Amino acid sequence: MPKWEYLWVNEVSGQIKYVNHVEQRDWKRGPRPAEFLNQMGQQGWELVMYAPFAGSAAGIAVLKRQVG
Repeated sequence: MPKWEYLWVNEVSGQIKYVNHVEQRDWKRGPRPAEFLNQMGQQGWELVMYAPFAGSAAGIAVLKRQVG
């Protein structure tokens, strides 16, 4: 049976602010979400889910990749 690892990504106002609950340095100048997801895809990560937060310019994405 395959084993997976997961990555939690919080997007705020079109920027990636947190990855696995760790605030990204200089996140306001970091990659835009599409660019970030493309970078992660090159490392084997797959987007599993994206959920916007109601009434705000934020959301959370969950990515996964197979381990081993």
